[in-house]
Amino acid sequence: MGSIESPLCVALEHGNIPVAHLLVKMGANTTSMGRNGYTPIVPAMTPVNPEKCCVTGVKLLLECGVPVNDVVVAAKQQRAIHVAVSHNLPPVVSFLLQMDADPNVGDINGHTPLHLAIGCNFDNIVNLLVLHKVDLYKENIRGESPLILAIKRQNLKNIETLIKNGYDPNKINSVESFLPLHAAALFCKLDIIKLLVNLGANVNLTSKLWGTPLHALASKLPELSHVINQVQEQKDIAEFLVKKGAELNVADDSMNTPLHIAVKSGYLGLAKHFVTMGAHVDSRLIAGETLFHKVVLLNHDIIEKLLEYGGNFNVSNKQGFTPYHLAIMNKVDVRFIKSFVKHGCPYNQKVSIWNNVVKKCNRDTQLFFNAEKRFFKGIKENNLELVKSAVTDGAVLTGRSEGMMYPLHYVAKNGYKELLVYFLQQKFPPNVLNRQDETPLYLAAKQGNYEICCILLRYGACYNFCSNKCPKTPLKVAHEFDQKKIMFLLRRVNKMFALSRSNESLIVSKLESKQKIDILEYLVFANAINVRGHSLMETAFFYKNTTIAQAMLKLRLNCEL
Repeated sequence: MGSIESPLCVALEHGNIPVAHLLVKMGANTTSMGRNGYTPIVPAMTPVNPEKCCVTGVKLLLECGVPVNDVVVAAKQQRAIHVAVSHNLPPVVSFLLQMDADPNVGDINGHTPLHLAIGCNFDNIVNLLVLHKVDLYKENIRGESPLILAIKRQNLKNIETLIKNGYDPNKINSVESFLPLHAAALFCKLDIIKLLVNLGANVNLTSKLWGTPLHALASKLPELSHVINQVQEQKDIAEFLVKKGAELNVADDSMNTPLHIAVKSGYLGLAKHFVTMGAHVDSRLIAGETLFHKVVLLNHDIIEKLLEYGGNFNVSNKQGFTPYHLAIMNKVDVRFIKSFVKHGCPYNQKVSIWNNVVKKCNRDTQLFFNAEKRFFKGIKENNLELVKSAVTDGAVLTGRSEGMMYPLHYVAKNGYKELLVYFLQQKFPPNVLNRQDETPLYLAAKQGNYEICCILLRYGACYNFCSNKCPKTPLKVAHEFDQKKIMFLLRRVNKMFALSRSNESLIVSKLESKQKIDILEYLVFANAINVRGHSLMETAFFYKNTTIAQAMLKLRLNCEL
């Protein structure tokens, strides 16, 4: 205990109860504060003493008139019950409670005996206190209730004890700084979250400061820097909460969704996971912007994920700028600018303000735009070498411009054979749709360009695509415009697919006999697909015609398609 001020303190500290009793009988002061700032009841609870001596010493002092609820440690304004809890003395705590010690009194920090027991993980004393009807909700000066403190200490047993003894896990504390589930989410503790939810915590309960538990999960606190490295734990918590009914797209008072908060916090992994789970990427903020507008300023790395999951790059803020414009004007790395273009954004989006945007771009982006200009110039002029040169210099093969939104349709419609073959050889999707849901094959069939149709089919065009917006198949449109060669071609394709579905098909014998005309016909149609997305061989497999499928496979291996 350091420097002891009286013989009574010395006797009590060493558990010498007979001497202590004698000193009291001789008039020793039992209540005065020594120079060290504590009364004799404190050394009576010195940890080196056997618990029995502690109880006896405390009992002696109380019987001699020491008030059970007086301050006994001046610096901390603690009572005897605080000291007994801090020294982990359950028998003394029990005795003091029997002597009407106040179980709810706070020390200088507002800590009640229950706070101290939970803070020290003294489970036995926690059990003892809750049986004496302590105030489970009393907060310390930091606004922490006993349950919040138990969550911080990650003590599942004490969390369960508090709730099972009456603590409402959905009770909002006085300053609304924490709710139990929000605290567990902030600290990124899945096991605690599961326990709280299983014990009745509401996964959608909101706090003015933290929003919902999902908002709290996405929030960043400087004192919790370790959470940055717990990406998988964050993802697991998000999945658990959503599975239990948490609303992923609900906004807080500032119109921020959990996804918005994750982006602002720099939790890229969690933000991406929110998107894969179905978070709305285009919800508006109070300023009229979408999350996408903010992302290009705050966290470039999530641009790809937002584009992948349908982020709207066409929506304008109050100044008329889209996320794409902001990315350019803020000199975002050109690889992200290209990502916009690869996902369908016209490289010169909104011609009316384009000049004001492009003059603020960096050098690499300017070089990219120059390549895009040459790319579309080459397409319009049917100049394959210019197109190739532009692609070599960084132009996006599947890119768009405001003047040519669908390059492959343009090439097919105009019958630019060499350009078409080049695009398809470079893996340009052959079944891309324009605004009317028309495929390049549809336009080529309408124009009656037999050679273009054959090229498209050979590279995987869907021969019978139609939709609600475009209800006519290429065959029907060819019939409507009396394109006889195209009608004959597409009917042959249809027949080949019918043969691949039939168990009694002649296709095997024809292919095996190596009749030149049939083989060439098959080679033209081999990669064409139907509306199911199946090729001829896949159709044969789908209908379990393995003999036909194997013959087709053998031919594919022996012939150059």
